[in-house]
Amino acid sequence: MLSISSHYNVQLAVTAALALDQHAPAVAALPWLNASLPQLASVLLFELHVPPGGGANVTADAAAVRVVAQQGPSRPYGVVPLPCAAAGDAAQQLAGAGACTLTNFL
Repeated sequence: MLSISSHYNVQLAVTAALALDQHAPAVAALPWLNASLPQLASVLLFELHVPPGGGANVTADAAAVRVVAQQGPSRPYGVVPLPCAAAGDAAQQLAGAGACTLTNFL
């Protein structure tokens, strides 16, 4: 799991690079995205999932990426759906709703 530990301006740059501000499900998950700034101590996590037993030989098509966020220390974590996600595909079966393959993420 990769955690971006940064000030809000870096989190905003990452969300813009991923075009999350143009993806309605992501905007719904991150209500501040088009209106304000992340809450103090917000967290943005990138999870990399590999199939069980995959090990070092897993291809990018078999791995899945999912993003979760916490909008301040007292708030629950929530999934941020990625624009590259496709409902019901192998990535979502592996990592959950909102995930996409590593190939599509990159």
